[in-house]
Amino acid sequence: MSDEGKVFGRARGSLPRLAEPFSRRARARRLAAFIAEAGIGPETRILDIGSGSRGLIGQAPGLDITGVDLEARPDYPGPFTQADASERLPFSDDAFDLAYCSSVIEHVPPERRAAFAAELRRVARGWYVQTPAVGFPIEPHSLLPGAHWLPRRMRGAYWRLGAGSDIDEINLLPRRELEGLFGPARRERFGPLTKSWIALHRPGQSRPEAAGSEPYDPDNFLDRHTRQSALDAFYAHQAEREATILRERLALDRGDVLSVGCGWHPGRHLFPAPAFRLTGVDADPAKVQGVLVAGRADAAQAGFAGRLDDLCSAQFDVVLYRLVLHHIAYHEPLDRVFREAARLLISGGALVAIEPGLWHPVGLGLAAANRLGLGVAAHGTPDDVPLSPRVLMSAARDAGLEPELHVITFGWRRLPPATQRWTARLDRLGDRSGLARFGHTLLLIARRP
Repeated sequence: MSDEGKVFGRARGSLPRLAEPFSRRARARRLAAFIAEAGIGPETRILDIGSGSRGLIGQAPGLDITGVDLEARPDYPGPFTQADASERLPFSDDAFDLAYCSSVIEHVPPERRAAFAAELRRVARGWYVQTPAVGFPIEPHSLLPGAHWLPRRMRGAYWRLGAGSDIDEINLLPRRELEGLFGPARRERFGPLTKSWIALHRPGQSRPEAAGSEPYDPDNFLDRHTRQSALDAFYAHQAEREATILRERLALDRGDVLSVGCGWHPGRHLFPAPAFRLTGVDADPAKVQGVLVAGRADAAQAGFAGRLDDLCSAQFDVVLYRLVLHHIAYHEPLDRVFREAARLLISGGALVAIEPGLWHPVGLGLAAANRLGLGVAAHGTPDDVPLSPRVLMSAARDAGLEPELHVITFGWRRLPPATQRWTARLDRLGDRSGLARFGHTLLLIARRP
C-alpha cells in the first residue's frame, strides 16, 4: 500500500506500523457511520476542510467532495481550494450541504478556533467535526502513552520518541470546547474508553441551541451502592449550611433573586417569600412551568445561562447558580456566565454559586473518572465536573466581581449518616481556617462593587 493510502503514511518509526491496521479499521468504521448518520448520498455536496492530499475523497471517491487545505495540493483527486478556514473561505453562505472536518480542529490555534467554527458553519448547512479525546491514554499524533497529559515544557524529549508531528501545533480539545463551537458531541469508543468526540449536525437540522445538562443514567456504580438514608442526611445538612452561610455573609433580608438553571428547586429555602421575589430560569420548559405551579418561584422563563440577553441590566440583588455551573463547565468556559451575572446585578448585589469542588478527594476521583470516559458508568452522567476553586475565583475577578469562598461541607453524600455527622463538625472549622478550597461542596459569593 502506498503512503497516501495509509493512516500514518508519513509518520516515522515502528509505532505507526503497529498502529496502522487498527487505525485503518477504525477509519473504515467511522466512514460507514458518518455516511449512515449524516444521510450522505451521491448528490450531497461535501466540503472537506483540512483535506490534505486525499482526505475523505480518498476513502469515498464516489461522493461529491471539494477539498480545502492550507497548503497547495496539486495531486488532490477532485475540486480543491487552497485557503485558511479561520479567515475567509471563497464560498457563499450554505454553498455546501455538509462540512467535513476530521482530526483538524486540534491543529487550529485555540485563539482562532471560534473564527474557524463560524466560517465552517457559514459555508455549510450541516457539519461533521471529529477530534481525538483528551482522556484517551494514547496521544494520537505521536502514538505515545500520556504524551498529551504532560506539561508542554516537559513534553519535547518524550515526543521525539514517537511517530512525529509538530508538538507545537497540537492542542487537543476537551468535549466542552468542541460542543461550544459545534453543538452536541457523541463519543467514539475504543472498548470502554472514549477515543474521540464527534459533533454531527445534519443538513437541514435546526441549528443547535446552547447546551443544557446531559442525560442522567440512574443505573451507575455509585447510585447502586448508596442508601437513601445517606442522601437524605447529606441534603438536609447541605441545605442548612447553605442558608446559614448566606444569612451570615449576605446580610440581606429582602430583594430580587434570579435563579439560573433553577430545575425543580430554585432556592426558596435560601430566599423565602414574600421577602424575596424569585425569578427562575431553566432550559427545560417543563421545569419552568413546574416551579410556577408549585409556587416555588414568583416568575419563570425558559433560557440558558450566559444567553439571557432579554433580561435588563442591574436588575437583581442576587444571581443564584445552585449546582449549575459544573454542568455548564462541561460544555464551555464559565467566563460568559460570570460576565452576564455581573451585568444583571445591581451595585452591591452578589453572584451566589454552590458547586462541587475539585480539590476534595472525591472531586479528584470524579475528575479522573470523567477524563477516562467512565463518568456515566461511575456516577451516571459525563457532565458532573468538579470545579477548581481557583477557576471560580479567577472567573469572578475577571468579570469585575469581588469573590469570597466558603465550604458548605467536607462530607460526601455517599457516606453513612454516622460518618457524615462526624465530618459535619469540620465544616465551620474549615470555613474559618481558610481551608474552604478543599471542601467537597463550595459556596462562592462574588459581589458587584
